[in-house]
Amino acid sequence: MESATDMASPFSLFRQYQKVLIAVFGVGLMIAFLVEGSLLNILSGGGGGPSSSSGSASSAVSFKGGSLTDEQLLRMHRSDLLADEFVERVKAEAQ
Repeated sequence: MESATDMASPFSLFRQYQKVLIAVFGVGLMIAFLVEGSLLNILSGGGGGPSSSSGSASSAVSFKGGSLTDEQLLRMHRSDLLADEFVERVKAEAQ
């Protein structure tokens, strides 16, 4: 009969492959953040990219570096709200 000390830890497999798992999840997160903007645009009915907006879109804001349309401002606002919500959830979990 085996004693409790002879049994392998259930986390030994995770410890053995932790570097590989960190690399895989890290790459997965990078891909998720890259795709997130395009996915939000498609899901919100924005179409397939910047060329899908109407050609007569007037700029809502102009500055030295260029100008932004209402659609671009709305997309930036949504991203900001998502980031704020994420930070609030992380802070809540940390407490």
